[in-house]
This record gives sequence, C-alpha cells and structure tokens, in this order.
Amino acid sequence: MIIRTKLAWAYLWMNEVQTALTLLKKHNASGVHNAMIGMVLADFFHETQEAKHYLAKAADAALENLDSVMIGFANVFFDQKEYDAALDCIRWLQNMLRGIQPAEQISYFDKYNCVLLETMAEIYCFKHEPENARAYLREALETAKRYDTATPQGVQILFRGLPMMPRNCMSNRSTLCLPAFRSLRLPCFRLRLCFI
Repeated sequence: MIIRTKLAWAYLWMNEVQTALTLLKKHNASGVHNAMIGMVLADFFHETQEAKHYLAKAADAALENLDSVMIGFANVFFDQKEYDAALDCIRWLQNMLRGIQPAEQISYFDKYNCVLLETMAEIYCFKHEPENARAYLREALETAKRYDTATPQGVQILFRGLPMMPRNCMSNRSTLCLPAFRSLRLPCFRLRLCFI
C-alpha cells in the first residue's frame, strides 16, 4: 500500500494524473486508496459524483477507525481507574462527531451519542458522582426520544453509506434507539443504583 501511494504521489508531481489514478484504482483492495482516489477525482478531474463515492467510503472507514481507537483508549483508562481520562476520550469522540453533523439535523450519530452518554453516566457512577450520572442519562434519554420521533426521511445519512455504528446499537433504522438505550442500562448494577 505504501509503495503504491508513493508511486501515485510521484505521478501526480510529474503531472501524470491519469496514470496516478489508474494505479490507485487498480490496487484499491478493501478501499485502501479511497481517500486519495476521491481527492484526485475532485481536485484534478472535477468528477464530483465519483469523488463523493470514494470520499464517503473513506470517511466511513476513518470514523470507524477513530471510534475504535478512542473507545479502546477509554476502556484502557477505565480499567486503570483513570476515569477522568476515559471521560476525556469519550468527550473528544463526541466533539469530533458533532463537528461533522449540523446541529439542526438528526443523524445516526445521535443514536450513537446515546451510547456514549450512557457510557459516561456509568463512568460517573464508578466515580461516585450519581448527580453527574443522572444528568448524562437524562441527556441520553432526551437524545433517544429526539432520534426515535424523527421520521426515517428526517434522519440524515451524513455520508453515502451509514456512518460507523456502535457495537451496542443496531444499524437498522427500523430499530429504535430508546429500547436499545434501555437495554444498555438495565444490566448495569451500579448504574441502577444511581437512580435510587
């Protein structure tokens, strides 16, 4: 992959754009060159529709990787009882996702945000801060209600494909967020204690 990418850049610097694009497309197994193909199509060829196809796939993959990295770090910090660092990881991920979603739109990121908010509430339970836990659960509940009351046409797909879906929330639009959210907090003994 690295060699092909460097070759493609070399062709671009030599203004052999078509050769670079052909090389990237030929060796695009599992979409490893989607971002660069999309950039070349948009920047050099002004083929916006085809570029959007590649860029959307690249964005999906990038967000999925980013999600895995930040949730992985949050779990590492949680296991080490570094709860503030775990919360920081989740907040950073939330801010990143919020930054690509217009505030007035409802998207699948709202559904995922319910999971993140619930996770933050659970961490606050472990920190022995039940009031903060309740606040995050209330926000998760409001977000879930907002998502669930939106019509399927009202839920925005920010990229061509579905953005990454959390492991605990189904990607099927017919599955409502609120039941999934409820099922997440019921098994957690400490989280239920926060409600008492």
